[in-house]
Amino acid sequence: MLSFYPESLLNKAEIDETEFRRIVVRPTTRMRLTTWNCKGGFVRKHPFIVALKPDVLVVPEAEKLGAVTNLLGAKSVSSHHWVGSNPNKGLAVLSYGDYSFKVHDAYDAQHRWIVPLAVDGPEPFTLFAVWTVPHVKTRYYVSCLFDALKSYRTILETERVIWAGDFNQSTLFDSPDDPLHFSRWLSQAAKFGFRSLYHLKLDYKHGCEADKTFFLHHDISKPHHIDYIFAKADIYGNGFDLVVGRHAVWAKLSDHMPLTLTTWSRQEA
Repeated sequence: MLSFYPESLLNKAEIDETEFRRIVVRPTTRMRLTTWNCKGGFVRKHPFIVALKPDVLVVPEAEKLGAVTNLLGAKSVSSHHWVGSNPNKGLAVLSYGDYSFKVHDAYDAQHRWIVPLAVDGPEPFTLFAVWTVPHVKTRYYVSCLFDALKSYRTILETERVIWAGDFNQSTLFDSPDDPLHFSRWLSQAAKFGFRSLYHLKLDYKHGCEADKTFFLHHDISKPHHIDYIFAKADIYGNGFDLVVGRHAVWAKLSDHMPLTLTTWSRQEA
């Protein structure tokens, strides 16, 4: 039993240590980033996700955060930020230990919950925290992603950039009659050098993923892959791992599974 978990919560969620052992902690680990749509109640669920030992955590559908309690046995929270229009459901980002962040000077609030952050730490990088919602004009989720590519072009052309979060998109949702579809966005993002690290690691095509990140109504028979971590080669080129959480472990906490990226530095690869 993990020592910094309230035992009552562990028993309720039926989570055991096996899930967390799937993500290997090595002395050479440079940075670990986790994204998880928590489906609300983040403060109550924080102990579970912090067991994955993230340096940076992206949490769509989190309530507005006040003070965040440090947990026994876990790295201390160094910074946190929340954006949203509903205090019960927005986009939260937290950092731990040696990592911290601030909202990027280029942030444009019209993009709502696609937020660029300047992350500082042993290996600094720029993070786009993502939670797409229906676009104010088109009502398409993917329109938010196209707008961000256009507006943040200058940042996207720099090195050491990561996108992470709930994109609410899959190529399986594409309509051949609609130019605003996810396949087209993937093609445009690739021109900046971005790759989905899940697909890169396992050599799956988009739409053919074996591991699902979302289960409608928590139902294992209604799976989709709509959460992602994209990065440029200078983030993952020295070695990386990416793990998707299992339905059996996480479905009692959320309808989304966490994705955890671990990268290594040039000196440690």
